[in-house]
Amino acid sequence: MKGSVSNYLHSSTLHEECYAESHLTTVLKIWAASVEAANDTHYSRH
Repeated sequence: MKGSVSNYLHSSTLHEECYAESHLTTVLKIWAASVEAANDTHYSRH
Protein backbone atom coordinates (compact mmCIF):
# COMPACT_ATOMS: atom_id res chain seq x y z
CA MET A 1 0.00 0.00 0.00
CA LYS A 2 2.72 2.42 0.99
CA GLY A 3 4.60 1.67 -2.22
CA SER A 4 1.58 2.42 -4.41
CA VAL A 5 0.95 5.69 -2.56
CA SER A 6 4.54 6.85 -3.06
CA ASN A 7 4.37 5.75 -6.70
CA TYR A 8 1.19 7.78 -7.13
CA LEU A 9 2.74 10.84 -5.48
CA HIS A 10 5.85 10.47 -7.62
CA SER A 11 3.91 10.15 -10.87
CA SER A 12 1.63 13.09 -10.02
CA THR A 13 4.67 15.22 -9.20
CA LEU A 14 6.24 14.28 -12.53
CA HIS A 15 2.99 15.15 -14.27
CA GLU A 16 2.85 18.55 -12.57
CA GLU A 17 6.47 19.25 -13.51
CA CYS A 18 5.74 18.36 -17.14
CA TYR A 19 2.66 20.58 -17.09
CA ALA A 20 4.59 23.48 -15.55
CA GLU A 21 7.35 23.06 -18.12
CA SER A 22 4.94 23.05 -21.06
CA HIS A 23 3.11 26.04 -19.56
CA LEU A 24 6.40 27.91 -19.25
CA THR A 25 7.27 27.02 -22.84
CA THR A 26 3.90 28.35 -23.98
CA VAL A 27 4.41 31.59 -22.06
CA LEU A 28 7.88 31.99 -23.56
CA LYS A 29 6.54 31.40 -27.07
CA ILE A 30 3.80 34.00 -26.56
CA TRP A 31 6.32 36.44 -25.09
CA ALA A 32 8.76 35.88 -27.96
CA ALA A 33 5.97 36.37 -30.49
CA SER A 34 4.86 39.63 -28.86
CA VAL A 35 8.47 40.85 -28.75
CA GLU A 36 8.85 40.02 -32.44
CA ALA A 37 5.61 41.83 -33.24
CA ALA A 38 6.76 44.85 -31.24
CA ASN A 39 10.08 44.83 -33.08
CA ASP A 40 8.30 44.58 -36.43
CA THR A 41 6.13 47.61 -35.71
CA HIS A 42 9.13 49.48 -34.32
CA TYR A 43 11.23 48.82 -37.41
CA SER A 44 8.41 49.50 -39.85
CA ARG A 45 7.91 52.94 -38.28
CA HIS A 46 11.44 54.08 -39.10
